[in-house]
Amino acid sequence: MTLTLSVLFCAGCASDNVHQPEPDLTPAPQQFEGTVSSAIPIFPNFGPVVSQNYAILTWLNEEQTAINIELGAFDVSVGEIMQMEIEIGTMLIQNVPCQKIGDNSYEFEIEEFACQAGEYYTTGSMAGSLKNNTLEFTVHYHPGSMPFEVETVFSGVVI
Repeated sequence: MTLTLSVLFCAGCASDNVHQPEPDLTPAPQQFEGTVSSAIPIFPNFGPVVSQNYAILTWLNEEQTAINIELGAFDVSVGEIMQMEIEIGTMLIQNVPCQKIGDNSYEFEIEEFACQAGEYYTTGSMAGSLKNNTLEFTVHYHPGSMPFEVETVFSGVVI
């Protein structure tokens, strides 16, 4: 018995890797550790509440023109004025437009956002920058039905 083995070569098959998906060049999320400071601008005697916290910046595309920012949970204390403390849950502010302004430098701003922050439906605005692995931003927002605006500032470095 004779066994014949035939090998068929396909000239067009040499470039089968053309059908491979393009690699995703979107930068990986970055976690920043820093300081969160919150104040209520309408009450000038209100002392800022400062706490240690984190933020995570996630690029939404490889062109780096949009980001999501997650700010970890923190407290806002209005005990001096109203004897209450409000725990603001994690805020995820999505689809924030971003613009490159130099080497490793970006600015971002969103005039209106809405998100769930713990038990509070939260609306507000945000602006900030990412420069040389330092993330800084300010969020102006109303947690739940709070009648006055809260200002929270984050400043931190990539970890």
